[in-house]
Amino acid sequence: MAALTGRTVPTRHSLELLGARTVLTAGPAVLESKLALPPPGTVSRTALVNRLRALSAMPVVSIVAPAGYGKTALCAQWARRDGRSCAWLTVDDRDNDPTVLLRHLKAATDRVDGPLLLVVDDAHLLRSGDAADALAATALEPGSTLALAGRRAPNIPLARLRAAGTVAELGAADLAFSAREAALLARSVGAGGGAEGLDELRRRSEGWPAGLALLARGGDRFVADYLRAEVASSLTDSELTFARRTAVLDRLSGPLCDAVLDAHTSSRRLRALESAGAFVIPLDGDRRWYRLHGLFRDFLLAELEGEELDAVPDRHRRAADWFESKGMYEPAVAAAAAAGDADRLANLVGAAAIPATNDGKFETVVGWFDLLVDADALDRHAPVASLAAWASAAAGRGPEAERLLAVAERGRRGDALPDGTPLNVLVGTVHAVFCRAGVEQMLVDADAALAALPAESRLRASCLALRGLALMLAGNAEADAVFAESAALARSLGIPDVHALALSERSLLARDDHAAAEAFAAEAVGVVEESGNESYPLSALTYAASARALLRHGRWDQARAQLALALGLIPRVTEILPWAAVQVRLELAHAFLALRDDAEAKALLEEAGGILELRPDLGVLAAEAETLARELAMIHREARDGGQGLTAAELRLLPMLSTHMSFREIGDRLFVSRNTIKTQAISVYRKLGVSTRSAAVERAQHLGLIETAASPRPDDVTGW
Repeated sequence: MAALTGRTVPTRHSLELLGARTVLTAGPAVLESKLALPPPGTVSRTALVNRLRALSAMPVVSIVAPAGYGKTALCAQWARRDGRSCAWLTVDDRDNDPTVLLRHLKAATDRVDGPLLLVVDDAHLLRSGDAADALAATALEPGSTLALAGRRAPNIPLARLRAAGTVAELGAADLAFSAREAALLARSVGAGGGAEGLDELRRRSEGWPAGLALLARGGDRFVADYLRAEVASSLTDSELTFARRTAVLDRLSGPLCDAVLDAHTSSRRLRALESAGAFVIPLDGDRRWYRLHGLFRDFLLAELEGEELDAVPDRHRRAADWFESKGMYEPAVAAAAAAGDADRLANLVGAAAIPATNDGKFETVVGWFDLLVDADALDRHAPVASLAAWASAAAGRGPEAERLLAVAERGRRGDALPDGTPLNVLVGTVHAVFCRAGVEQMLVDADAALAALPAESRLRASCLALRGLALMLAGNAEADAVFAESAALARSLGIPDVHALALSERSLLARDDHAAAEAFAAEAVGVVEESGNESYPLSALTYAASARALLRHGRWDQARAQLALALGLIPRVTEILPWAAVQVRLELAHAFLALRDDAEAKALLEEAGGILELRPDLGVLAAEAETLARELAMIHREARDGGQGLTAAELRLLPMLSTHMSFREIGDRLFVSRNTIKTQAISVYRKLGVSTRSAAVERAQHLGLIETAASPRPDDVTGW
């Protein structure tokens, strides 16, 4: 193998130093302990070792990770399982003398024949330029691999090797323990706590082997002692001070750290800490953003004292300023909360809540409002309290929502959000959302908000949706056009929750146009999934609309999957949003009734009825609930003879009953006999409470089990 410097060395196992052939025949004795293969450790790294064995054609392998990542044990396991002979050298400070280094390299390689695996462990200790050049000039027989393991990148021409494709590199992320490996290590050190305790150890250690073992053996004190001895001690005073002062930040960048510390060299310091193996983890390929390993950050924060500790709130405030100046509201909110500045936090949340909700971060926004509630800040920020009331209602937290609306109603005339939205418009919009005074007032509140909002306001899409809802509840045919306008505006502004709601309502309104209903529902589901709003409570209405559309096309399994998603969300769709709570339960009840799950349909109908008792003025929903109750009662009477829900085979048969095919032709299509089809059909008739094929088709269409189609083939006993 050519030397790493690019010079070809013809003699097997020759070693070059600065371009001159060096023959070592005398000098200090070789230390045998440095050439000994270390033990393989207690946890087998089978997958990683196999990955390394597959690199046998790679001339150089670099393994770089901070202290305690098991680099030595990994290389020892690799050496034992590699098919080639292995030579080992553990570097120490004496090897910075190139003569000492070369003597030990020669002693290690002279003991083996043929292509070999040469492991140089603790390669980061080679700090002298001459020693690094000596290592870079190492030449081995073709088919050999030089493995360099250490806490920082080896001082060899890595860029040149990367360009030539002659080096493979493994880092801390590669060496982090998997769940299986973490379990093996925990067991070996006698850690208790079961599966839950192991998950916590792995979460806190982030797969760092030494950290996991130390946490299991003695907790944070053992981790702190290790980090102090193995990491902090290797840093300069200025590096350690920088790390300690910036540890208050969740993530780090040069410009951010400069702003927080009033400095100008933070980018260089971050790169230096990463190079020093100080648990500074890059978050992007360009090395613009970093974070500290959680345990190292905890250690640094625990080391703060005196003036540094007193300066922490100010550093958080500076971070909040910087993030806000960059339009990065989410980290700005977190920094303001950490600073304990409640008023600043309220202003930031007021600016960020709506955009963050639009980005699918509803749960995050609810958490922000919880911070403000805990800080007793909302009494001084009525416009933000109105947004908090809205968010609490959408989260199904009725009493909290009512209390926050009362706070907002006590606000001063002229108060507004940072974007200029007036308090009175916000309160009126929340009144429309809550629909406490009935459908007519809901429409009045929505129209008043629309009249007051500027054309560019992001709230317009929501208020249009509220207007559409009020019209729909009133039975006004204009509702669909308003929902269409809301959906278009929400799409253009990137407001997925409103977009999905408007599309879902359009799907439910288009019941007689099955193709349109399915298209709107499918688009709504796509919006929910793309925006990450699967856990947003009002997405239950989207899933209900999707299930109804799927049932009309006989796609039972897909419909059941959508129903399951909706059922998981409806406990959080409560009477604080009565229109949503009743509508979604009625739509789900219809779907379950179509599937002949009368018990689930009955339970949902009862829940809807309970909400209607509290909020009776919900327009057409009350009449729809009464119609559904009568239908359910009729089905119970018709099924009193013991009829049960349709089986999968019977559901498969239903769409074909609406065709002109005979039972024999249906049997041929489904690969079963005519008699089997006859038996299934009779069972369907009984369960639907009818006695003829045409009546069964009509009943199934009414229940939404099949689409409206051509008249079915007349019942004909001879055709059976």
